Amino acid sequence: MFQGVGTSDTRKSTEVFNDEEMKIFLNLCERASEITKMDIRKFVSNPLSLSGLESTFANWIIASLCDCTVYETLISKGIHPDYIAGYSVGLNNVCYCTGSVSFEDSLKLLYGGILSIIELTEKSVKYGMGVIIGLDYKSVSELIALHSTFEKVNVSSENSDTFIVISGFLDEVKKLLQKSAEEGAIKTILLDVPCAFHSSLMRDYAKGYFDSVSGIFYANSNTPIVSIYDQRIITSAEDIKKELQRNYIEPMKWRQTVKYLEDAGVTEFWDMSTLAANKKASRLTGKESKFKTIKSLRISGGLQP
Repeated sequence: MFQGVGTSDTRKSTEVFNDEEMKIFLNLCERASEITKMDIRKFVSNPLSLSGLESTFANWIIASLCDCTVYETLISKGIHPDYIAGYSVGLNNVCYCTGSVSFEDSLKLLYGGILSIIELTEKSVKYGMGVIIGLDYKSVSELIALHSTFEKVNVSSENSDTFIVISGFLDEVKKLLQKSAEEGAIKTILLDVPCAFHSSLMRDYAKGYFDSVSGIFYANSNTPIVSIYDQRIITSAEDIKKELQRNYIEPMKWRQTVKYLEDAGVTEFWDMSTLAANKKASRLTGKESKFKTIKSLRISGGLQP
């Protein structure tokens, strides 16, 4: 399981790596620096070395490189996936790690999200995303209908029965987070994402992203990819491209994806994120399954959770 854009705390993201893993990560940083013309390695130790959208892009890159480092490490230890799934922009890493796109093109896909932010900035539209923990999909939908409209804000991902992500106009997202807290949500979080990703609202501000998707070469995947939109198994280059076109503008069905995998016989999930982002979003759905992270490799060679 590959995460979305991840945390902005670059040091915390990499401190779990041992020397061998850090070598893989820094090598990926060097490759990314050559392609983007930004000093990604320097940014890891000095986040103030970049600012504005360059800083945002660098944070996204580092989250992606951490995931790719974990994946390469697992493969080197003989741990191979039966299926693979990507949450949001984690799909870009899925495409790279399964051999469908090149490393350079995976960064082009990631930059497509930055182009969306640029489009929004030029139009002076303020969008946002938020997390609601403790209310279910039905309750959040009722709050949207009562206090806003589905044209202004909607559910962009049902991570679990009580872990909901919303996106839409920034003021409406803030209002819904407040109403959710008043309704009894355990926790609400306004995400540091100035877009309404995974919402039809992004259709008018995703030209740069769609151009990125259309402008690269795709190969067939070497591992079955599970669609987080309709839970189909994807392997062909054509279907992978279509899945990327759906990304950003359609609501994700992560809970259904985890349940699909369990029904397919999966009992062990490996989270590529170093901070267990997918584990936190998934374990309430897959209560009978084991969710492992890079730290699991420190215990009995990765054989124990």
